[in-house]
Amino acid sequence: MDCLFCHSDETLKNGTLKGGWQRYKCIDCKKHFTLGGLRGTYTEEFRKKIVEAYCHDRARVRELAQKFELSTSTIVSWAKAHRPGCKQCH
Repeated sequence: MDCLFCHSDETLKNGTLKGGWQRYKCIDCKKHFTLGGLRGTYTEEFRKKIVEAYCHDRARVRELAQKFELSTSTIVSWAKAHRPGCKQCH
């Protein structure tokens, strides 16, 4: 199993998630990751939809987080990445 971050082959199994997905830990970079799960697999359209609702429609972060089962920090980080290139956000 290769690490998703540093591509090292020095990884260990490190538990499972609630849905049964296997977790791994990289010995070299010390990061944890999951293969085959839904984590981090959001489409660009989905991200745009959330950012539009938060930045332009002024939806509340907590409401969006509960509705779409995301963390509030994920939504805020997507919005921060979106703002530099957006004319409406300035």
